[in-house]
Amino acid sequence: MNNCRICDSKTTFLMNKDGYCINKCHNCGLVFVNEKFNQKDIVDNFYSDKRNYQRHRTKVRLDEVKVNGKYGFIFNFLNKNKINGKLLDVGCSNGEFLYFAQKKGIDSFGVEVNKITADFALSNGLKVKNGFLEDQNYQENYFSVIRMGDLIEHLVYPEETLKECQRILNNDGYLIVSTPNSNCFWSKITFLLYKIFRIPWSFITPPHHLNYFSNDNLDMLLKKYNFRPVLKKYYKTSKLKNELGRTHLLKRYKNNKSFVNFLYMLFSYSLYSVFYFINLLYGFLSNKNFFMLAIYRLKK
Repeated sequence: MNNCRICDSKTTFLMNKDGYCINKCHNCGLVFVNEKFNQKDIVDNFYSDKRNYQRHRTKVRLDEVKVNGKYGFIFNFLNKNKINGKLLDVGCSNGEFLYFAQKKGIDSFGVEVNKITADFALSNGLKVKNGFLEDQNYQENYFSVIRMGDLIEHLVYPEETLKECQRILNNDGYLIVSTPNSNCFWSKITFLLYKIFRIPWSFITPPHHLNYFSNDNLDMLLKKYNFRPVLKKYYKTSKLKNELGRTHLLKRYKNNKSFVNFLYMLFSYSLYSVFYFINLLYGFLSNKNFFMLAIYRLKK
C-alpha cells in the first residue's frame, strides 16, 4: 500500500491486470500501477528502437499528414490568445505536431526518448533532442508553451517532469496535457463489467500506461506546481477493436482453446459491443468523454 502521489492519502489494491498490481486512491480517485519501475528501464524495455516502438511513424511523409482535431484545437487556442514565444513538445514522437507548429511560424523544439522517431524528426529539419526532458538542461523561463501529448500516463514519476516544466516555462506560460480520462462513462461502465463478470478492464494497460487521471485529480496534481486550469476539451473513446484487444481475451483463448474460454470471450465481446455503442450515444450528451486535452497556465 503506497500513498497517493497527488493527495498523499492511503491507496488500496484495486485489481491485478496482466500480472501488475493496480491501486486506487479513494480520496482523489487516482488509479496507478503499484510496482517499482525505473524510467530508463521502461524506455529500454518498451519504448526503445530495439523494440521497434513507433517505427511505423517513420514511414510517413509529414507534408502529407493532415492536422487532426486535437492539433487544430491547440493552434486555434494559441492564435486566439496571441501566444508567442518558444514552444516545446515533450514526447514529440516523429515530430508531426512540431512540423505543423513550424509551418505556422512558431519557434518549436521537441524532446523524444525513442531514437528512431527522434532521428526521423531531425531528418525533417525539426529541432528535436533524443532523451529525457530532465537531462536537456534548458534555460529557466525559456518556453512560452509546453505540450505533453499522451505522455503523462506513461511516466514513472510525473512529478519530476512537471517540476522541470515549471522551471523552464515562463511565468504566465501554458502547459498543454492530453491523457485518457478515468472519470468518463466508458471507464466506469467497463470497470463495472469487471466487477460483475470479471471481464478484464480494457481501460487499464500496464506497463505502458502507469497512471490513470481524472479531470479533477489531474487539476489537483498540476496545482501542486502552480498550474491553473484554463480550458478542457474531450474526445471520444478509441475504436471498439482496440478496446476488445485490451481485454486480452482472444490471446487467452488462443493459449487455451477450450469451449468455456470461447463462450466467455463471445459473451464478453458482446457486452462490450453493446455498451460501446451506448457510450457513443452518451458521448453526445456528456462533456467529459474518454480523452481529455487540458490547458493550464503557470503562475510562479
